[in-house]
Amino acid sequence: MVANLGTPGQQLTLRGQDGPVTFTIVGSQPFGLLDGVFGTERTLGPFRAAPQGATMLLDIRDAAQADAVARTVERGLFAQGVDADSVQALLDAGA
Repeated sequence: MVANLGTPGQQLTLRGQDGPVTFTIVGSQPFGLLDGVFGTERTLGPFRAAPQGATMLLDIRDAAQADAVARTVERGLFAQGVDADSVQALLDAGA
């Protein structure tokens, strides 16, 4: 798991849908871009029932299409309140 809630090597215990789940933090990311916990679908599986507000990152093949993909995702999931941006757009806004 990658998180900005600790440092690599530390353990973090979160409450999943079936009880506590303990992870070892293997990396950290800078504060301010996307605060929180990052992991694979399998890693975060115990939290599928989490309330709205979860962040998901999509890996797309053509980085030049990132903004277009973000708009498509946002349009398709507008009714659920989804806000989509490319990571580059977030980095540019932070700079």
